[in-house]
Amino acid sequence: AVTVFDLANPSEESGYSNEAAVTTGYYEVDYGDGREPNVFGGVSSGPFAFVQGVRHDWTQGSIRQLTLSPGQEGLIGLNNGDISQATVLSIWIKSAGHEPVQIGLKGAVSGDASVNITTAEGWQNLKIKLSDFSGVSFNNMDRLSVKSLSSSPIVLYLDDIRFTTETLGGNSIEVMAKLVADNTSSTGIDFTNSGSSDYAPARQYLEVKYATSANNWKIWIYTKNDNGIPKYMDGQYNGLMSSNGRNRVPLLWRVYPSVQSGVVPCSSESDVYSGATMTWNFIKDKNDDDWTSANQPGAEYSVTAYGTTEWAHLAAVPPGLGDRDPVNSTFIIYLGGVFKNAAAADYSAAIYFDLTHE
Repeated sequence: AVTVFDLANPSEESGYSNEAAVTTGYYEVDYGDGREPNVFGGVSSGPFAFVQGVRHDWTQGSIRQLTLSPGQEGLIGLNNGDISQATVLSIWIKSAGHEPVQIGLKGAVSGDASVNITTAEGWQNLKIKLSDFSGVSFNNMDRLSVKSLSSSPIVLYLDDIRFTTETLGGNSIEVMAKLVADNTSSTGIDFTNSGSSDYAPARQYLEVKYATSANNWKIWIYTKNDNGIPKYMDGQYNGLMSSNGRNRVPLLWRVYPSVQSGVVPCSSESDVYSGATMTWNFIKDKNDDDWTSANQPGAEYSVTAYGTTEWAHLAAVPPGLGDRDPVNSTFIIYLGGVFKNAAAADYSAAIYFDLTHE
């Protein structure tokens, strides 16, 4: 909504704009306190155990601990539940490293399908479209399964498991993390830095799919570290922040029209857009001192923008006007980290994606 203020008159407020995506309901598999909802029956098999720990939202509570041997599978019964109105399976998952895992759904009447993912360290939110589980009878569910594809024993923690209903409008954007090594889905982003390198590429890339009926559009990519304390690069909050907000690992990004074979080397940064040449650029933060000046037309470091009248910035998608339909397409973002001067700490950040159009 937009509010207009006038000192001489009462303020006026517009109606709400259309939402690109909205959650209209959900079907919970966990209450978060160790109980399993009666709507699903919710009985878990042996490998699952409820333990007390730090949940994904940093509160203390009951989480599922899943200890699996190679090839072993843990099951959560869904008691003939009807999830036919849902569109996404959402799971918060935590592991100690990069664990290959298979998530499966089985219908009570028909259908048994699975999706392979690779976990990253720490809590990560995994969202899988139910359409990826082809052939499953969602109106009568048997079980949800988690199977280890690792060659050694693994321990996973699961929290806040639910089937959600998300309705996409005419203008939409979807962002998926995928492992550089084999292009499989991943639960998050982490880096290959060993502590001795100034720069490091991420182990994952981001696949960005968009759909818009607009002639001109932009996708803004930024962080919003409201509670940070700038340490390096005066006045800059961008990047991964340490848990105390005092230290930072700046993030770099560059865009490609398709998946690149192998890791894209990250050994330098450039804060200057150089025409058709793709360069590593800093992901900006909305609190940065130079947010406004860095995002003037022609030098928009935080945006990839295309349309029928112009295209610009950080990518070659499309290479020229009319070479590719801008209404519905995909581009790939590779990430890097600037680890020089970085103190030893736990770092994290949320990266935001906004689709705007005219």
